[in-house]
Amino acid sequence: MKFITPTTLVAALILSGCASVEMAPKAESAKAKEFNAPRKGNAGIYIYRNGFLGAALKRDLWIDGNCIGESATDTFFYKEVAGGKSYQLATESEFSPNVLDVTLESDKNHFFRQYIKMGLVVGGAGLEPVSVETGKQDVSKLEMAKSGKCSSKPPSGTAKAIDANPQPESSTAVTQAVTNSSIAVTPITANSANTSPSATPAMSEAATPVNAASQMDNSMTRANMPSNQITTVTNAPSASAIPNIQLIEFALGVSSVTVERLAKEQSCTNNKGAGLVSPKGTQELYKMQCSDGRVLMAKCELRQCTIVSHK
Repeated sequence: MKFITPTTLVAALILSGCASVEMAPKAESAKAKEFNAPRKGNAGIYIYRNGFLGAALKRDLWIDGNCIGESATDTFFYKEVAGGKSYQLATESEFSPNVLDVTLESDKNHFFRQYIKMGLVVGGAGLEPVSVETGKQDVSKLEMAKSGKCSSKPPSGTAKAIDANPQPESSTAVTQAVTNSSIAVTPITANSANTSPSATPAMSEAATPVNAASQMDNSMTRANMPSNQITTVTNAPSASAIPNIQLIEFALGVSSVTVERLAKEQSCTNNKGAGLVSPKGTQELYKMQCSDGRVLMAKCELRQCTIVSHK
């Protein structure tokens, strides 16, 4: 029997190919590297990643459960939030996110380094605060990655609003945004519950019939909008939600157990387990038929799995 030594794992993490992420515009990156003070009452957050260890890995970052972005080596992110408050920074790691609780002083910039560490199968990740001087020196050599894209789930129960200066939208603005978007909507009038079928307005060809899944909590829309402007929003499924992988017949794969664990967290179980429905490789697609009729799809890359469809 062959055993993988720590030296072998370190070598694998260092010598693997480099991962790449979408980058922010050069002008935006250069502006952030001027290290100007944040707006009065706010705090600036720099989170960066440097070094060669784990160059083949991408790692998601969150603040209070909100996606900051997906990091690669030699990249950084900058975000401005309300100062004088406590926040939870988190990084995707090997099995579950690692978190760092911080309190951010107003009118100052704060620097945090994301580092890759050795794991059981692939590299894990952590976060550590660094001094302003060290942070500026390190960030000045890096480039800003595009924010807002994460491929895995944040720590559970942490998502909350973190905008530095939130501007509430009026009901008119919300209605206009829905009207101008590509999301199909079905008008619902205040008296629609008592309207006969013959009096119901005909749906346009662009509208999508509302199913049970689309009825998820429209209370915010109804509370903030006049009764004659209430809309039920039906999100069209994203074409990019499931990776473009050639499907094969059901078979167990190396990440079946991991997918089954993720499915169990979603109350999805069965006697058959999670099946590999794509060719074996660095990127694999798994399917699990839940006992209650739902179907869960998961994407695994280098044995790091995330749920991409669950309905």
